[in-house]
Amino acid sequence: MDMKPRLTRDEKLARLIADFQDNPDFQLSNKRVIDKNIDNILPPIDVNLRKISRKLLPVEKNNSYKKNDIISHYGKLKNEFAGMSEIHALLALTISYIRRNTIHNDHAIALFFRIIDEEMGRIQKKISPRWILACLRTISEYGRTDAERNLATAGYTYGTLIRNYETERKYNALKSEQLGFSIPEKSIHLDINKIGFYNLGRDNGASIINILLIQIANNKTPAGILILILLAEIKDGNTIFSRVDREMSKMDKNREHSRLWSFGNLQDIDD
Repeated sequence: MDMKPRLTRDEKLARLIADFQDNPDFQLSNKRVIDKNIDNILPPIDVNLRKISRKLLPVEKNNSYKKNDIISHYGKLKNEFAGMSEIHALLALTISYIRRNTIHNDHAIALFFRIIDEEMGRIQKKISPRWILACLRTISEYGRTDAERNLATAGYTYGTLIRNYETERKYNALKSEQLGFSIPEKSIHLDINKIGFYNLGRDNGASIINILLIQIANNKTPAGILILILLAEIKDGNTIFSRVDREMSKMDKNREHSRLWSFGNLQDIDD
């Protein structure tokens, strides 16, 4: 069996960056390949957003969409948000342009920020966690201040890690046909050098990351509002946090140790 060579800490840090150098997502946005072969169907930057916001989208009859056709893609987005305000589809369209890194990026970015600045009151009522993450990623890359970018990066990282962890967990559960959460302490071994482990029922490892994120997101900015909505949806979902609290409901029946619960001891749990 081949043994991996032991690397020094400096070698590990150098390799960490080097391993991503050729990844297109690692390049700064202004160095990525620009897609020039795309029409601009975005409305003018100074468009009346309130008028668009008041328009409800009907269900589209045509379900045949061409993958690389932006007009067809917008039709697909409209169908996805059928029954909702058209502002949701327009927001998603701006993100689609930005993700493609088109020659219309400046237009799309300006319109994106106008929408989240002026129409968040309507958007926040129905935006899904999927599109929250898409918005946060966009803000993390193109935010107008360091503070805005850093906040969005924190929220995007948090949400994406939860999504990835739950996906991997379900994938492996399908193979093992087990979804148990309680693990005898002696059997726990994490393959990360000296990272320790989360001691359920004895430390606040589940709650502190939620507390820290809530504290920095509770600032009434677009990124902050999106993060709080994401946290509320994750709290209500079946995730590592609900499973932690389900175990805590057995250990802390009187709800006396709120700091050990992932979202405090007010979480509704089916005992």
